Amino acid sequence: MAGAGRIILLIALIASTQVSIFPSLANLSVCPGGCDYPTVQAAVNVAGPNETIWFNSSNCPGGFDLDRNVTLRGLDSGRGRPTLGMNGEPIVISADGVTIRGFKLEQMANSTVLLAIRSRGNRIYLNDMPYGSRIISAGQCFWNSSQPINYQYNGATYQRYMGNFWMDYSGRDENGDGIGDQPMVIDSHNKDYYPLMAPVSSYSVPGEMKETGGIIKARVGKPFVITLKCRGAYKWFLDFDYHMVRQDSHEMEGEDIEVFTFTPLKAGKTEVAGVYRQPWGNIVTDTKGFKVDISNDAGIVLTTREAVRLDSRGVAK
Repeated sequence: MAGAGRIILLIALIASTQVSIFPSLANLSVCPGGCDYPTVQAAVNVAGPNETIWFNSSNCPGGFDLDRNVTLRGLDSGRGRPTLGMNGEPIVISADGVTIRGFKLEQMANSTVLLAIRSRGNRIYLNDMPYGSRIISAGQCFWNSSQPINYQYNGATYQRYMGNFWMDYSGRDENGDGIGDQPMVIDSHNKDYYPLMAPVSSYSVPGEMKETGGIIKARVGKPFVITLKCRGAYKWFLDFDYHMVRQDSHEMEGEDIEVFTFTPLKAGKTEVAGVYRQPWGNIVTDTKGFKVDISNDAGIVLTTREAVRLDSRGVAK
């Protein structure tokens, strides 16, 4: 989001402390290097029921079988949405209840089937899809979100159900909300009732992009400060584990900066999650996640605090 997407983060620790940001992720991850697994099938083979497999910006070939009810979740980590397919082999869904969200699905020109669904009750949304004729489904699936999603499109904020972007969709959008007025028909049992009028990257959807960065290194008893940009009537609301950290204060610095001060209570790893919304409404226009790694320095008591502003690399200046 243009007004709140940029974050200023300050930490009230010693000047050598390094701090940076990334969203709360969970479970398994797939990418060519540096993740839990290098291929989709390797991650699926060890995934438990309802487990989420995360993808950063990368290309993942087809030829895998989703034979258990997992969620494939793609995030734009700075180089575009992760891509599934591209090698001419179909993606097979043989388990019920699979979710695929956040990808660009592509296939080679000489292949006829990209997605072969041998099950039902799967949910596939917020993806950039090729032609609907490249999808074969033996059962009925859901091609849109299960709940309305808050998003921005062409400078306006909406709350709607969201489907997928289809290369061959030709419907209209009379009210300009970015959602097609007519469904995208895949076959007689499968319809995307909320097709997107443009690629998913044209919509600002909370949680679709991964913030780059690292971990907030904190110490027991030594306060740290998270400072977030805000604008107008929208404010940040932070959620945290009160067994791990205590919120000491929430103040405004000028008219457009919110300052949250926390004190770590015990050693361990925790998260602080934030949503950006109007105080009286439920429309969320941005989200942020902060991982906090707390160490225990026994016998050290903080008597002074110094706010350390970070440079673009997350290093204290």
